[in-house]
Amino acid sequence: ATAAYRHCLELAPGFSDALNNLGSVWCTRGEWAESEACYRRALELRPDFVDSWNNLAKLMVAQRRIREAVTYACKAITLLPRDPDARKLLGLAYYTLGEIDEAGEVYREWLAEEPDNPIARHHLAVVLHPDHAAIRVLDTVLMLEGRLAVQADLQGGHHRIAVLGMQARHGLLPGVLCLLVTQSHQT
Repeated sequence: ATAAYRHCLELAPGFSDALNNLGSVWCTRGEWAESEACYRRALELRPDFVDSWNNLAKLMVAQRRIREAVTYACKAITLLPRDPDARKLLGLAYYTLGEIDEAGEVYREWLAEEPDNPIARHHLAVVLHPDHAAIRVLDTVLMLEGRLAVQADLQGGHHRIAVLGMQARHGLLPGVLCLLVTQSHQT
């Protein structure tokens, strides 16, 4: 894929879609500097390119540059106010920063416009859950480790903790997290 996108860019150096896609390829390979350079170049060429703003926000989350992720997700929302990826990213970034009220507001606004959206409902339930701090730690681990992707409408994160408990018992998580997850699962 890298060779194909590079060839495309040789033929059309200003093709922002190819830059964005090449950035995604670099990102999946963990080549974050190359990925960031591609997204930023795509945005220089096309400042209203929501996909590149979202991808840049995701990259910042992956690198734990959460404040920057907030900035880029806000830019995407400014350009496309109902974009679900940008909303999810912004809420996640606030949540990761411990800014629970801001995260809740993002999900409440989303639900006001899309009351049946399962992703927004799930994320708001996590934010409002009394054990949100423990769930936030687990969500951050999941985001960083890439071990689990839960897209269903789950209640308060209990299912996620149960799945993590199973993973911990089978040695799929680092040791210190196994203890945290197993204890969370038992309560």
